[in-house]
Amino acid sequence: MQSREAVEELLEQLEELLEEVGSLDEEDLDEPETYDTFLELAGVAGLLVRKGVDDELVDRAAEWRDGDGAELLREAWEAAELSDVEIALEEALDEDDEAVLAVLDDVDELVDGALWCGQTAALRPLLAQVAELLGDQGSALSGLAPTARKAIEEPFVLRHKALYAYWWVLAG
Repeated sequence: MQSREAVEELLEQLEELLEEVGSLDEEDLDEPETYDTFLELAGVAGLLVRKGVDDELVDRAAEWRDGDGAELLREAWEAAELSDVEIALEEALDEDDEAVLAVLDDVDELVDGALWCGQTAALRPLLAQVAELLGDQGSALSGLAPTARKAIEEPFVLRHKALYAYWWVLAG
């Protein structure tokens, strides 16, 4: 489990997102950034689940996901610009390990969110491309192997190995 401070920060973020989603009206649903909010909520809730956090806020988020949010999340995943993540990774590969890790954090958030709301099919092409791009780097990313090994030791990641395959590519 993450440090208590990090978990508290995630719970605060989830609470803010739930309040934001709860205050939306019909006009807000036409705004592109509204879908981003739905995906961010899914990512934060998914990360908390991945880390094994049991909290009333996570339960509230799940109630929204299974009720009013079900259709909204489906639409948000359909509208997601996932190619932006691939472009960001390609650019990061020209930089350094830190830049690559920053993009992989974003990919992790997408996977966590997709798992949380049952939308993993939308991610599979992107995840295959991420694994391929990382695999093409050979030993150039060997500095990320310790981080990758730590990630693949997480029980949640192990249960969903096919979706987190990019960590196995990096772990070597």
